[in-house]
Amino acid sequence: MTDNNNTDYRRKYGMDEPPQADNKVVDRVLANERLHGDLFTRDSGELFDPVRTPQMYETAQAALRRLHAGMALPADRDGLGCVVFGEDDTPPQQVRFDHHDDRRDTFTPLDPDDPAVYVWFVGTTLVNVIRGPKPVGAFDLATRGPDTSRRGVDYYADMLRLMMELREMSTVWPRECNVEVSRGCDGPTQLLPYRAGTFLLVFEVCEPCLTYVKAATDTGYELSVMEAYARAGLPFP
Repeated sequence: MTDNNNTDYRRKYGMDEPPQADNKVVDRVLANERLHGDLFTRDSGELFDPVRTPQMYETAQAALRRLHAGMALPADRDGLGCVVFGEDDTPPQQVRFDHHDDRRDTFTPLDPDDPAVYVWFVGTTLVNVIRGPKPVGAFDLATRGPDTSRRGVDYYADMLRLMMELREMSTVWPRECNVEVSRGCDGPTQLLPYRAGTFLLVFEVCEPCLTYVKAATDTGYELSVMEAYARAGLPFP
């Protein structure tokens, strides 16, 4: 492809333009980024890189698969929805979706017309749902604008931050490491976030596992750079 054709395609498909502000899914992805930034000082995405740390990437993907697998289940009696977790040798665990909005405001997981941010502290029984403005008809949209009565990122950031602070003083909150990549996996844990589009998974990770993951990430980066040089036929610096 020539440079001119490349430029034409980038212009045609808006590849260099900012995200579409009126796209509901993009809006939720950006909301997730904002929430992550309000709760965590560091982006831990590199620790879940599929090339540099495939073991951590598979851990995150397995959690996402479990979450997705149950989202097609019908809502429970409270209308909050439920997910059933459980491997072949473990009992199922019911996980509830809670959006903190009007109970009459029906919720359907993964609704393309009403996307949401899903925040799950892995291993707990609750998924917090952060939805965008409520969909309204064309006339109401033109005359009154979008329905903004739902809880937003600011509400959830404050709530989740309080939960994280209380976690440090709690003996009830599950504190076992659910990363489990180190042979010496044991001891006190800290929170490790993984952001994937509109999903924010928060793992518990112990110090030995975190140390292992950081070292594996650095090693994986060096190996990927060496491989790139080798493919290009260049000597490694």
